[in-house]
Amino acid sequence: MVKLGIIGGGQLGLMLCESALQIYFITHIYIFSDKKEDISCNILKTNPKITIIYNKYNEYNLIEFSKLCTIITYEFENINIEYLKNIKTPIYPNIKYLQIIQDKYIQKTFLFDAKLPVGPFNQINIKKIYIIL
Repeated sequence: MVKLGIIGGGQLGLMLCESALQIYFITHIYIFSDKKEDISCNILKTNPKITIIYNKYNEYNLIEFSKLCTIITYEFENINIEYLKNIKTPIYPNIKYLQIIQDKYIQKTFLFDAKLPVGPFNQINIKKIYIIL
């Protein structure tokens, strides 16, 4: 029996939950969100197979969350990878792929090198300019 953990409670998390609820061997779904209001998964909080944990995104809280789960996935890419490195629970997709998709140039290069079709791309280095008023 599997206890699924989902980092993020947005629209993708909602669709994932709706599908996962149909799988007989998933006994419970834990959702971790740093937002309490206005997340799509809130409509599921009355379901007895779902627990939404509202807490601040940091390494300690994610490690504690992971202890509830058999496997973990994430529904968005803006996650600090350093927070995930010490989690013992299996994370799918693997965080090495999360590192790739967090940088769009690296992502395009990875797909191109794998002979997958990608649109034209180029690396642009922009120097940040700060204006003090």
